[in-house]
Amino acid sequence: MKLNFVMRVTSVATEDIGAQLNEVTIWLQDFLADNFNTEFLGEAFDQLIVVFVAVDSSLSEMESYLAAHDRCGKYKSFQSKETVRYAGLAVRMNSQILLNKDGHKTEALRLLVERLQKPLRRVPKGAAADLLVLELRRVISALQSTLKLGA
Repeated sequence: MKLNFVMRVTSVATEDIGAQLNEVTIWLQDFLADNFNTEFLGEAFDQLIVVFVAVDSSLSEMESYLAAHDRCGKYKSFQSKETVRYAGLAVRMNSQILLNKDGHKTEALRLLVERLQKPLRRVPKGAAADLLVLELRRVISALQSTLKLGA
């Protein structure tokens, strides 16, 4: 049984900026869900998880969160007992940018594009990671264009 592709954009953030970052993640997740084409992925991935990390307590804590969420892998679903293959992207975000209401969505996109310049980590053998990244770039480019038109 082929699992339905699941896309999630979420965050790890300090309490003072959680609401602003939540606004960005919901906005981005909605756009990705409406515009991301999963047909070409085949059996490569079942989930895409983008995690924006904005914690200011310490550099080691930030690095720990980034490492935990920035990798690909697989796990066995508790419900379906199927193997789920996922791609995780962790994006470092400066909390000060989120406090500035103007431009925080644009900055989130810029940081995600910057993250996509680096290869995915721990990609399962035979997974179409390049195709996944290519499609993400296409959708983000379309979103950036809409932001420019609306400005």
